[in-house]
Amino acid sequence: MRVRGISAAATMESGSGKVSAAASTTASTASSSVVIYSIESYRKFYVREAREKIRSSSSSLSRLSEISLLSDGELLKTVRQTRITEKKMEISMLLYLIEVERRGLDLSGGYNSLFAFCTKHLKYSDSVAGRRIRAARCMRDYPAVYEYLSAGKVNVCNISEAAKIMTERNHLSLLGQISGRSTSYVRVLVSGHQPAIVIRDRVTPVKVFEKEFVKEPEKANEKDPGGGKKFITTGGDKKACTSFVSSTGEGSVCESEGSIRVKTVQKFKLQFAVSPEFMTKYKRVKVLMSTKYPGGIDFEGVFESLMDEYIERHSPEAREKRREARAAKKKVNPPAKVVKKKVKTAVKVERAKNEAPAARTVKAVKVKPAAKGSEQPSRFIPQAIRDQVFKRDGGKCVFTGPDGQRCGSKWNIQVDHIIPFALGGSNEPDNLQLLCRRHNQHKAIRDFGKKKMHRHSKREHSK
Repeated sequence: MRVRGISAAATMESGSGKVSAAASTTASTASSSVVIYSIESYRKFYVREAREKIRSSSSSLSRLSEISLLSDGELLKTVRQTRITEKKMEISMLLYLIEVERRGLDLSGGYNSLFAFCTKHLKYSDSVAGRRIRAARCMRDYPAVYEYLSAGKVNVCNISEAAKIMTERNHLSLLGQISGRSTSYVRVLVSGHQPAIVIRDRVTPVKVFEKEFVKEPEKANEKDPGGGKKFITTGGDKKACTSFVSSTGEGSVCESEGSIRVKTVQKFKLQFAVSPEFMTKYKRVKVLMSTKYPGGIDFEGVFESLMDEYIERHSPEAREKRREARAAKKKVNPPAKVVKKKVKTAVKVERAKNEAPAARTVKAVKVKPAAKGSEQPSRFIPQAIRDQVFKRDGGKCVFTGPDGQRCGSKWNIQVDHIIPFALGGSNEPDNLQLLCRRHNQHKAIRDFGKKKMHRHSKREHSK
């Protein structure tokens, strides 16, 4: 094992495997020392060095030194008391989250959901935020959950699992079943009330091997033949491969012409369930793409082609580019279109002469003249203006909280009138902004009141 940059000058005794280390205070000595020794010796040296650092630290780890002086009985007693305090604080946090959601402080603070508030503002991890939100909402809906949590009969993790199947009818019996049980037992219990097979959409980052055909020999760097990358070479002449240990790991670079080099690349593994109709359409798409890809195409290639085509057809940026291209074409070639129009008109005249009189009769269309001053403003926003607003705001929700926190969500984005249309707001780009659906509703409640928006939502639901 090769270790660089150890902050000590270490030597290994041959035969015994022991490591003697002397602390070094200069950075130059630490950066230049390169030591090779066994894994066990390295672990012993690393643990001893870490302990020395902890003992020498007086500012950040002074509390740890005080704890180390406690006796076994005092330590266990303090741990039990701290755990009781931790439970109380955890339950209090659930109550606070319920109140934050009830007052809508997550939305007014610039977050599009309570989950975003917990992860971005409170700095929870995704899994911890999800568990606490489910447990908090379950405790809000069923007060008995608070009693079981306070008594220590259940924990937040088990409540978040049981919340998936908890109802008004079964919540008391379910709390009795999971009381004092482990999380694995609760998961088995919950799975019994769910379908036999549940396949959730999942994206997992993975590193995979990717083959690459090497036509010409590559000039490897003397210090690092791999150029800082990790390669595993297969095929070709084994004698022509140069072994190396780079900053990322061990491998070899094959310098023989016509060899296959396998390198590790970053990928994402997707998991989702599809219907039989989906597979029928997928096979049909592969058949249609077989002319372009006679050697076949995999799932990634098919999806990438379909997504590229959809983005090209429907994204605001692509539509804006097409409009600019059409406008530039009109400026460059205006006479060509006039000549083409004249030719079409002449052809129509000649066709009309050759047609029978009955065929040339055209039905008159009555057009009602618009009354003066009767033009009503329309809520309709042209697509060009929508794309302009989308490009200006970056496709993100621009709602900003009092402390300057911007939502920035890209999900379910809607075009909103800054001055509401019902209050005389125009469809000009300066009066338009992008908001996510939740912040759009939040703004509507703030502008028109909760009762009116509740009636409006009922009316929309009935339609």
